[in-house]
Amino acid sequence: MKASYLTIQGEDCYFELLDMFEREIKISFKSNIIDGVLLFAEDYSVMNSSDLMIVIRIQRINSKEDQCEIEIVSGGGGEGLFSLTFGNEKRRLNKFANLIYEFCQHRRYQASELVVTK
Repeated sequence: MKASYLTIQGEDCYFELLDMFEREIKISFKSNIIDGVLLFAEDYSVMNSSDLMIVIRIQRINSKEDQCEIEIVSGGGGEGLFSLTFGNEKRRLNKFANLIYEFCQHRRYQASELVVTK
């Protein structure tokens, strides 16, 4: 399992990012949390012919729509005796982080560096 987070700042970034995720990612399940939402998706990995679970938490900072924190967790998809993922979890984190960075650049939002927590 791999996890990372970053913060975003910009006008209505919370709603705009949430809308972008719902357009760009096939969401399997959505759950509301205080000042935010959890998005669950499965992402197919061709390398080891399995699905990885992706969880994205997008949460407003101080209840403001112009500041939010995004946490991305990827896990699963291992195969064999040692449940090898061949780096798929890290690649998925980078894939979703790049999607966020491209969106923020297009919208002129400020995005922090991606912090890998696990």
